[in-house]
Amino acid sequence: MHVAGITDGLKPSGRILLNSSSDADTFDTDGEQLITLPATRLAQEHLGRPVPNTALLSAFVTLTGLLPRSALSHALEERFSGDILEKNNRLVDAAAESIDADLWKDEANA
Repeated sequence: MHVAGITDGLKPSGRILLNSSSDADTFDTDGEQLITLPATRLAQEHLGRPVPNTALLSAFVTLTGLLPRSALSHALEERFSGDILEKNNRLVDAAAESIDADLWKDEANA
């Protein structure tokens, strides 16, 4: 967020989901709605690896309501099984609980 022009091309109604442990208000966003999620930290805690993509997907689904969370769980079932699947599902839950549900729902479905 500290790179000049990073939000160039973002629509006026655009939203930003940022993988960061810092609060959103610590960033100068020129009025864009910014949500932060410590996705790497959550992944490290739940998976034992710093792989933030599942946490970020969970947050996006939770924010927008574009898909039910169960769709993400089903996708994970296609890729993982056993203990790894359980850890990923716990990560999905932890990320979702860290985000206000449906905060971006109206914008996503417009």
